[in-house]
Amino acid sequence: MTTHIKKERFSHGTYTGTTISLSVHPEDFLKEAIDDLIKGSADMRMLVNSIIKAAVSAELLMKQKLMGICPALLLEKIDDSGINLARVYEMEDMVRKEALSSNPIKTVRFEILLKRAVAYQVIEEKDKEFLTKLGKHRNAILHHKETIDADKIRILLARDTFPLLKRLIPSDSIILGDRQVWETLNKISNDSIPGVVADMQANFAEHKKVRSGLSAKEISDRTGAAVQKGEGEIIEQRDLLCPACNEPSMAALIGADAEDEGDGMMLTAYSRMECRVCGLILDDDDIEDVRNYSSMLENGEELSVSWDKYLYAPIDPFDV
Repeated sequence: MTTHIKKERFSHGTYTGTTISLSVHPEDFLKEAIDDLIKGSADMRMLVNSIIKAAVSAELLMKQKLMGICPALLLEKIDDSGINLARVYEMEDMVRKEALSSNPIKTVRFEILLKRAVAYQVIEEKDKEFLTKLGKHRNAILHHKETIDADKIRILLARDTFPLLKRLIPSDSIILGDRQVWETLNKISNDSIPGVVADMQANFAEHKKVRSGLSAKEISDRTGAAVQKGEGEIIEQRDLLCPACNEPSMAALIGADAEDEGDGMMLTAYSRMECRVCGLILDDDDIEDVRNYSSMLENGEELSVSWDKYLYAPIDPFDV
């Protein structure tokens, strides 16, 4: 009697009896993320799906690229000398055997993965900013901590993330070559910008009211007051123009948040700005929005001149 084993082909693997052999392709997740955004741009559930799938695609692509340089780059803990040694002695087989053992090695976290991708010229520093934001949104969603700004998410995905990930897909991949798809994504991004600017302007208007209720002496006293900084923070600038009250009373600070990851502390760098006159506070995303859309703000030209001396750029938390 002949026994027949049923086999069915799935999009990410082959099913044989009770086992599944997975073959996961980052371009598949990217295509699904794009489809979710296009088909459900106004549906928050589809937007969340798009964030998660885009983040998975990004992580797989980074690992794929770094694996091609040296498999040891996928390890969580390895110093520079170890990486160089791994290049010489070709650790790929050893890494794969360890991964299949009963006590598998720990692979690199997303934040470190991006840092290595920049160091080995897989992506640029600006790309790291976009993917760091994407990873933060993904993690916040999975831990039920996310409050989504839909317009900002659409811009992050359509304008910043998807084109970047497409560039990292092997050149022989044709599944992402539909011009109409990218024109649609460009429209989604452009249509989302007015919402971001409107939210900014509403926030600035509320703080402008605070300034209008102050006397000239109070404004002078607050402008000259000491900058209040948190523990470990560094003051980069103290007299930038405030986009809300238009006073030279905006301080720019940098710092780092520490989070216990179980096997060590993970530092995440941040920048923030705070006005001593009207109390306006801007985080990383807010700062970037002001810089990107200053031409659409009432005092945009003056802001550009003032902020030119504050060259906002990502910082290494270990420098803080």
